[in-house]
Amino acid sequence: MNEDTLLLTASLITFSTNLLYRASKMRMYQQKCSKSLKTNQSVLYLHLFYLTFLTLAQADGFREFDEVEDYGIVHVYSAAPQPEVADSPPPSPSTPDLEKQHQQPRNRKVTKNCSTDTAIIDKLLNGTGYNKYRIPGVDVAVEFWLQAITSISEITNDFEMDIYINEMWLDPSLNFEHLSPCKQNLSLSHQVLERLWTPNSCFINSKIAQIHNSPFRNIFLMLYPNGTIWVNYRVRVKGPCAMDLSNFPMDTQTCHLIYESFNYNNQEVRMRWNPLTENPVYAIGTILLPDFDLVKISSSLVVEPYPAGMWDELHVKMSFERRYVWYFMQAYVPTYLTIFISWVSFSLGPKAIPARTMLGSTLYWR
Repeated sequence: MNEDTLLLTASLITFSTNLLYRASKMRMYQQKCSKSLKTNQSVLYLHLFYLTFLTLAQADGFREFDEVEDYGIVHVYSAAPQPEVADSPPPSPSTPDLEKQHQQPRNRKVTKNCSTDTAIIDKLLNGTGYNKYRIPGVDVAVEFWLQAITSISEITNDFEMDIYINEMWLDPSLNFEHLSPCKQNLSLSHQVLERLWTPNSCFINSKIAQIHNSPFRNIFLMLYPNGTIWVNYRVRVKGPCAMDLSNFPMDTQTCHLIYESFNYNNQEVRMRWNPLTENPVYAIGTILLPDFDLVKISSSLVVEPYPAGMWDELHVKMSFERRYVWYFMQAYVPTYLTIFISWVSFSLGPKAIPARTMLGSTLYWR
């Protein structure tokens, strides 16, 4: 028999002796709690099977291991003697060893430092000599989102609505791709817009146009790494309508708005409808009005001559069709019935004076 077989046999004999000793202790405890004894015996048998399996699996040398104290501590010693551990504390690592511990592994990805929003804006507006009065000569893509049409007045010949105005243009001076931004785009406050060049566009035929201030100025500003600027205004505008009531109540009214750059002609700024969308002017949801239905929205680009040059004008026309059913039921039908009833008096005899009197007075008060 070789040395490993002898060690295995000795370990099994030691463990069996320990097991018999614990079994005798359990028999003494059986009178007090038989249920607990059965449980402990089952655990011991499982413990024996587990240790035997580990011992056979490690036939080339056994490592010392401990089991849970509740089941008893069993030591299995390896064939090779373990080196003695000195009582003195381990020596502190030298400086080169500390440097190796703090060095990052080669396969670990090192995150590259990126620029924050504040750093990018400060660099663009303060560190590059940006001039907001310098015209970049751009194409401005425009898109309208109709939020709500609040009223149409035949008395003042106008309409009022809430609208989102989207403008997008490219300003090469605001390119920040070389700054390694942390974000793909920057959402900025409306106060930053005052420091940027804008096309100064407006509705030239509106009666009233103002940006919502609930609770602050409703201006959305986004800046992309290539220098593209996206501005969104939420505006309440009142525009004119060409009222024609000759076909009332089956009439159709047309209201229109004209949007253009107030300061720059098309040699400096070219206004265009957004080419990326099929309908650059569309309603968000359903537009509901008490007397009209919005039946059509059309947009067009018109080049208009002025003494200072040619201007690009973006025209929007909205057609409203009147709901005539209410007028028929409340005005036309009662009027026709009154006329028809008045003819009944001619069919009465000459002696039916009370009937004609009552009928005439009823129709008069009607």
